[in-house]
Amino acid sequence: MPRQTGSTDKYQREPLETVVLSACCYLHNTENVHFFQKIEHGQSARQRRFLFELQSSNDFTMPFRLLVYMTAIWLDYFKNSDTNERKRQGYRLPMIMPMILYKGEWNWTAARRFREMIGQEGMFGKYVVDFEYAVVSVNSLAVSKIKSSNTLVDNILLADKKSTRREWDNAENIELVRHIKAMEMNDLNEWITWFSHVIRELGEEEKEGFIQQLREGDERVVSSSFERIMEKEKIEGKAEGKAEAVIELLEDIGEPSETLKKYIMSQKDIAVLRSWLKAASKAGSIEEFEQAIGIYLPVIQLQGYNKRLAAAVIKTGKDYKMKNKQKKQNTQNTQNVQTGTFQNATGAIDYTLMNDCMFHIVMQSNEKVLRGLACALLRLTPEEVQSITVLNPIELGRGPRDKEYILDVKVMLNSAAVINIELQVRKQDFWDDRSLSYLCRLFGNLESGDDYSDVMPTYHIGILDYTLFPEHPEFYATNKMMNVKKHYIYNDKFTLNVLELNQIELATDEDKKWKLDYWARLFKAKTWEELKMLAQQDTVFMETCETIYQKNQDDVARLWCEASEEAARIARTVQKIHEKALAERDAVIVEQETKLIKKDNELEENRQQLEENRQQLEENRQQLEENRQQLTEQEKKLAEKDAELERLRCLLAKTNGQH
Repeated sequence: MPRQTGSTDKYQREPLETVVLSACCYLHNTENVHFFQKIEHGQSARQRRFLFELQSSNDFTMPFRLLVYMTAIWLDYFKNSDTNERKRQGYRLPMIMPMILYKGEWNWTAARRFREMIGQEGMFGKYVVDFEYAVVSVNSLAVSKIKSSNTLVDNILLADKKSTRREWDNAENIELVRHIKAMEMNDLNEWITWFSHVIRELGEEEKEGFIQQLREGDERVVSSSFERIMEKEKIEGKAEGKAEAVIELLEDIGEPSETLKKYIMSQKDIAVLRSWLKAASKAGSIEEFEQAIGIYLPVIQLQGYNKRLAAAVIKTGKDYKMKNKQKKQNTQNTQNVQTGTFQNATGAIDYTLMNDCMFHIVMQSNEKVLRGLACALLRLTPEEVQSITVLNPIELGRGPRDKEYILDVKVMLNSAAVINIELQVRKQDFWDDRSLSYLCRLFGNLESGDDYSDVMPTYHIGILDYTLFPEHPEFYATNKMMNVKKHYIYNDKFTLNVLELNQIELATDEDKKWKLDYWARLFKAKTWEELKMLAQQDTVFMETCETIYQKNQDDVARLWCEASEEAARIARTVQKIHEKALAERDAVIVEQETKLIKKDNELEENRQQLEENRQQLEENRQQLEENRQQLTEQEKKLAEKDAELERLRCLLAKTNGQH
């Protein structure tokens, strides 16, 4: 159906494909992609609407669906029309042109007229409601025809031609990028939005960065970015698959709640999901799985998951807020008499280095402190460290968001080594698996075109406030890949270290030489007096203590630390409630087992009594059998006697007859 024209219309009659490619924008939802365009010619108030429905397979209810869509459009138009205008005789609803953009492999065979869906549609002839829609085969549109112009829809259809994720990795990316770069800014923004909805979801920062690259970057560079974006989508797809596998394993042993399912599906870390798969395969119940991996959901996630649990956490949270309010007031009163330096501070430290956010903030805020800690952990002199940079700083310009408490500090050392330092206060199962997974990810630091010889040394350093292996306590352990027979190092670029803060007394002379024991005490310090004592040992410790003090006065840093502490508090509360619930459950189980044992004993006594009765019955039966046999013998003897008597009687009768 060609576009309508008038005597003064500058447009000529054009094929339907041209209308599709040149005069529409789109609206997107999770199920359909609707194209909707309001076209006005000059100052004319007449309106025309194209309703495009994108289909990849036949839908035999399509006439009815389109009627629903068109009715909704007309209803919206009617409601928003002037009341007086609606009363006029010349009031008209806008024209709607329904079309199907079909990209399936087989022919479109669904009914194209609405009356074909009506039963006995021929009975009332022309009075049956009817309309017809057009079908455009997207697959039949030649790529050369799409490339002939450079509108928003051209580039949407050009990208949509790549039906699989793998097709985004070929040389045509560059040509597609060239087309996109040439678009107007508004169309470019719309294309990026479409890409984010349909191909791969992009965050706001990713969108802005991608648009900037499209505007300023080389086409090949942008194409490479394209490939990295799609590779990230593939990785997230793998994560989704593993998350679904975890849920399937849990469904074999119980009924995981919707909240737990959502929590698992939200996890994108492949290493974490692998450890969850391992835990799910070993768990005998949902509770065992949660306990094994330490899933403690925040209050907002607990709603509907366990009402009693949520209520307990909320109550604890209210108590905490009252205490924290008093704590802040005391801190404020203390700060009124303190001036500018930690040397004047006294009493408890609000947020120590054992707060993961404070640890992160201090390390990213003071390069001298970060350098000092790295030197102590890696046995380096300050002169050996030319440069050191935090690769994942916290954005202190804004407040923390849900699930945004960054536990690890990623560091680039001398542009030649990558270090991941992670503080873990609470004991966590599978830490060995988790830390090794993190280290493996760091080790894969090659870029496209690099040689394997270019891989940088990587270190994962866990600072733990518990003993990782109780049977092998150690203050500071260094682990490398080693041949188990001859004990030589397989690869010196792959190192996993563990510093156990609760084992300071096991520090070796080498540890003390590098003042690791002082660093451990600095982490464990809870009062300003303790920090002052440690600050006297070294200028780096003095710098560290001063930075801790300054960040404790910073409102934004305190907000991050408070959020982290509250998350940890909620986790501890939930853990305690879980443990209490498990203890109650165990008590109930013990009680039930006691009752079962008692019943088993009663059943055993009854069984023994029944056995005795059975034996007694058997004895009675045997006695009866003996009596029966005796009676039989007696009856036999009586029968013999009766026969003898009968013989004698006959003999007597015969004798009497002779006489």
